[in-house]
Amino acid sequence: MRVAVTGATGFVGRHLVDHLSHRGHAVRALARTSRGARLLAARGAEVVAGTLADPRALHTLLAGADAAVHLVGIIVESGGSGGTFAAVHVEGTRRVLEAAREVARTSLSDGAAQARGARVIVVFGCGGDRDATKRPLMGAEAEAGADVVVVTSDNPRHEDPQDIVDAIRASHILGIRAGTEPHRFIGIWAVVVEGRVFVRSWSLKPRSWYRTFLEEPHGAIQIADREIAIRAVRTRSERLKDAVDRAYLEKYKTPGSIKYARGLGRAKSRSTTTELVPL
Repeated sequence: MRVAVTGATGFVGRHLVDHLSHRGHAVRALARTSRGARLLAARGAEVVAGTLADPRALHTLLAGADAAVHLVGIIVESGGSGGTFAAVHVEGTRRVLEAAREVARTSLSDGAAQARGARVIVVFGCGGDRDATKRPLMGAEAEAGADVVVVTSDNPRHEDPQDIVDAIRASHILGIRAGTEPHRFIGIWAVVVEGRVFVRSWSLKPRSWYRTFLEEPHGAIQIADREIAIRAVRTRSERLKDAVDRAYLEKYKTPGSIKYARGLGRAKSRSTTTELVPL
């Protein structure tokens, strides 16, 4: 069996490479630095030089693989947009999934691959006592990029494992693209009040979808295979904001979701209440 591994130079990654090699599997690993490449080569792995931001390297890594283990992760954010939790954990996961789907589609032209039914099956989880707001976003990325998703609680630490799984599975997700630039859709929580669609943001960071809409109040939403152009309108009505509060609590009420729905009712998120008006 050929296994592709990202994050292979980390603590878990090094042990995984050794374990797979000892069991007779062929390991192909992504290496970001020359030092990492030497370390992996010494462990018997085939090395692909590159990063998660390099589609060509990811395609090379995954081509011909029977399975992939995505282990790239950080516990401290570094300077620059490429070193944030969102960039590494959410964007990185999306890029690996996109590459895997592209490789799977390409392999279907091969008779043997077609016969065994090439599919992307994702098994993943989120650790406890970490940034829980990313869980539904990562779940949405996995759902969008995989044929089958198997959710685990990873290392729950002090949290209830089922709460973690419920948060990941809280995929009442609306695909949204802020602005008119041709970038990807992201998954966010949305509610319907009085027949109108409203959204709120957890983040006020410069590159957030909310900030983008402030600068350019046009974009699109994705429903199934349909893409619908929209205009973003900030909501000033306190009555509507109260109704949106209630709608989030009613829609996202599983044990793993309710505390984040409550968080969207706090003043910072409440101030971002935005209506998405179809054009």
